[in-house]
Amino acid sequence: MTESLHRAPGGRDDEALPSMAAGSRRDGCDGFEIAADPMYGIPGIADDLADAFRAHLGIASAADLLGAARDRRLRDLPEFDSRRERKLLNGLLRLQRPEIGITLDWADALADRLIRGIEEIAGVEVVPVGALRRRRDLVATLDVLATCDDPSALFARIAPGGRSRLGRVMGRGSSSRSYPYMMMRVGGGMRARVYVAHPRQRVAALHHLTGSPRHLLDLRGLGPGIDGEAPDASSEEEIYRSFGLDFIPPELRRGNGEVATVREFGLPRLIERSHRRGELHAHTDWSDGRAGVEEMVRAARERGLEYLAITDHSESLHIAGGLSREQILRQGDVIRRIGKEYPDIRVLWGLEVDILEDGTLDMPDELLARLDFVLASAHSGLFASGAEGLTRRLLAAIHHPLVDAIGHPTGRILGIRDPGPPDMPAVLEAARATGTILEINASPDRLDLPCEWVDVARSTGVGLAINTDAHGPEDLDLDRYGIDCARRGWCGPADLVNCSDTGGFARILSTPKRDRWRLFAEREG
Repeated sequence: MTESLHRAPGGRDDEALPSMAAGSRRDGCDGFEIAADPMYGIPGIADDLADAFRAHLGIASAADLLGAARDRRLRDLPEFDSRRERKLLNGLLRLQRPEIGITLDWADALADRLIRGIEEIAGVEVVPVGALRRRRDLVATLDVLATCDDPSALFARIAPGGRSRLGRVMGRGSSSRSYPYMMMRVGGGMRARVYVAHPRQRVAALHHLTGSPRHLLDLRGLGPGIDGEAPDASSEEEIYRSFGLDFIPPELRRGNGEVATVREFGLPRLIERSHRRGELHAHTDWSDGRAGVEEMVRAARERGLEYLAITDHSESLHIAGGLSREQILRQGDVIRRIGKEYPDIRVLWGLEVDILEDGTLDMPDELLARLDFVLASAHSGLFASGAEGLTRRLLAAIHHPLVDAIGHPTGRILGIRDPGPPDMPAVLEAARATGTILEINASPDRLDLPCEWVDVARSTGVGLAINTDAHGPEDLDLDRYGIDCARRGWCGPADLVNCSDTGGFARILSTPKRDRWRLFAEREG
């Protein structure tokens, strides 16, 4: 088992997200007014789609778009559906609460457009910094760093006459280390800061503007090193070496004890995207997915995956087209046939079975026993259950002998829904004792398990899996967000069961569940 890094469960994190009351949901219209912002730049709204919104629904602004999404008027348009409509609605709702922030996929899309725009206009190098570079779950301000000799000239090129085609200019300021910046609103109202540093200051600025305040304070507490203002650092690695430390990746610069940990233990090997071998949570058009079984298999194969579990919803989740027992059996025949046609990838017959409010599963044991892989998730009644009820539901599923893994354990939708959280120490201990895998759901709307509990789960011997919850081929690329979350939780490839090759994962599934904890305890960092 990977050695514990001696941080307290859920310990101090000076970049912690603003809290939502347990059992709360946010779908109001309070917060930043987006009515005046056009649709241009909102992630997922390409020009042709914006034109369709205008032509068919008379939508001309982000506020119009929000109203249409809330009224469910978008889902019947070509190339749109209810799932995409809900994701767009959630994104627009987050824009109304700037203190909460937006999900990483939206932040990446907006930052990419901003960076490319500045580079095109001014011909300078621009890179992400701040919470975006740390890969925080929700990003409240898009911070980017441009390198040039003359900040005033750069700002004049970006916003001649005080206006910019990249967004609304809100003003200028200067950081604590005198890096000037321009504040803007982009993509429907998201805050963005464009910092500028002289080329000689680039490395120092990159380091200073990336780490959380607590991280920088802890680093200075080690004593003399290369000062953050010094212009002579050639790389961030050199800055950390000057303090006697291994290079600390941006994802770990949270101010959560990482400086002391790396000083005492060194930096462990962290997971990379190339380490992930299999996907254990994927949907098809048998339930609420957008592609057939074979298309999903081909997409997984093209991405170099060695195994794929098809896990459509079970019948209780009517809203997602949950499958009846008869449909599950028919799908199993299809999966077996397609699996034989693609011998270079193992296709697992799985199911995302629903954990009902009384803790039972909505499929009988005799059917579950026929499957290759059983993923159990709680979907409905999360608020009715409350934290205590959700804990009972999860513990019941974890102790079920036929449940291999638990999907999105806390049930959160970032910035929108927080039904608990459940009693995570109890959930983690039960998962460890029973050999039940816990999912890190890579959907940027979820990132569930949260990274602070990923850290605890990893260090206490719980088997983890990064899954995309894919509903179409392109969703398989969301794994990068799960990798971000796992790295922030100090995970190496040995901590994730689906970093095992096909043979290694087959060994896990062929081991009686009651004995799997030994496999997870034996892993090496």
